Amino acid sequence: MHHNLETRQLLHLAALARHGNFHRAADSLFITQPALTKSIRKLEDQLQVLLFDRAPDTVRPTEHCLVLLEHAERIFDELDQAGNRLAELSSRPLSRIQIGCGPILGAWGLHKAVAEMHREHPEVRFNIVFGRAADLAPRLRDRSLHVLIGDTEPLEGDRDVIIEALPSEEFCFVCRTGHPLLKSSGAVEPDLLHYKLALPGLVGRAAPFLAQFMPEGWHLEEFIEQVVGVRSDNYHLLLDLIASTDYLSVGTESVFRRSIEEGKLQLLPVSFTRPIRSQPGIVRLRDRTLPGAIDTFCAELRRTAADLVKGDR
Repeated sequence: MHHNLETRQLLHLAALARHGNFHRAADSLFITQPALTKSIRKLEDQLQVLLFDRAPDTVRPTEHCLVLLEHAERIFDELDQAGNRLAELSSRPLSRIQIGCGPILGAWGLHKAVAEMHREHPEVRFNIVFGRAADLAPRLRDRSLHVLIGDTEPLEGDRDVIIEALPSEEFCFVCRTGHPLLKSSGAVEPDLLHYKLALPGLVGRAAPFLAQFMPEGWHLEEFIEQVVGVRSDNYHLLLDLIASTDYLSVGTESVFRRSIEEGKLQLLPVSFTRPIRSQPGIVRLRDRTLPGAIDTFCAELRRTAADLVKGDR
């Protein structure tokens, strides 16, 4: 038989068993004696058992009451432990943060946010998984990731998530220093059929962007398949590849800035008829309450992203 017992009823039961008197028990609970009497009677009616043997000035718990009290004490202990754990969780950062990160965002100052978080909260540990947002989204939904950081286009319109946009930039072409295309003066028309692209992947809006460089007579899908020579979620591999070969790449200037400052890469002066912008963002599950440490990390990531887009280091 299923009984919908309330914690309040169990507290009344325990107080009456402890004091052995309705008046004293009611005083300890800061309620009136009639209210306590009514509560105990209702509990007995629910369970269809007598919980106390009554005498003029005292009450004694019955066997049924003792059994219920035993379980009530366990419930009180569990609630106390839960309260302690919640208080502990609220007073300190989460011990381990699970982050999903798009390949471009991995080279976009994530390390600065992690380093700053470690400086403020050295006890926090990070698990960072790299991949495209569409591939990582299932792990966000099954709660094995706390947040997802990446290009948010694949998740637009998804009612299960909350997307917080990060600063956006226009995409640019880059190549290695000394690339043959840099010998031209003025704007360059990138010959993508000859100089292939090395990319972390393609979002939907990339197709019309690449279409502006497609020669007549080509189908777009066939053209894209032909011009993308390397796809990898390892952005450091891509940076090394671009710096040491004639591959080209497309991305935001802030992503390539370090390699440009080191003299490994250069911006390719390409004139766009249809420019494309980044859509970075922080993605959270809508119905999930996250620990405060996640908010601290996201705040640091927002600051880092804003500084990178402005050009601050």
